[in-house]
Amino acid sequence: MKKILLLITLSELGGAQKYVVELASYLKKNKYDVAVVSKPGGFLEKELVENKIKFIPLKNITRSINFKKDIKAIFEIYKILKKEKPEVVHLNSSKMGILGAIAAKVPFLSIKKVIFTAHGWVFNEDLSRLKKIFYILISKLSAFFCDKVICVSK
Repeated sequence: MKKILLLITLSELGGAQKYVVELASYLKKNKYDVAVVSKPGGFLEKELVENKIKFIPLKNITRSINFKKDIKAIFEIYKILKKEKPEVVHLNSSKMGILGAIAAKVPFLSIKKVIFTAHGWVFNEDLSRLKKIFYILISKLSAFFCDKVICVSK
């Protein structure tokens, strides 16, 4: 049975979280071994538990940039990937697309595919020019760690 790990930054109610619940439910129904990794507490965790889908809490993840926590989150994600041994890692949200891609591409993890779904780009938000440039560069860099990038719109 193919094991797929879906990762998303936050468990709050939102379109990306609804998508992850629907995708995880579909995968489980079609006999995939599926689990979801995210910050605990919120809509996503509640829905997954109700649907008997494995939820793995990620303690060190935050939406905003926090270099200390971001480094901790990369190592935490790496430990989860090492323990779970998925064949496919599917990343959702800008932050997870970056941190998860870095953690998933450690050579001896043997992950066959890393997929990132961009539900929106953080650099399209109302930010200073310097922050926009930073987010564009980091988004392009993280794409090199992914086998596929899916955009939900143009």
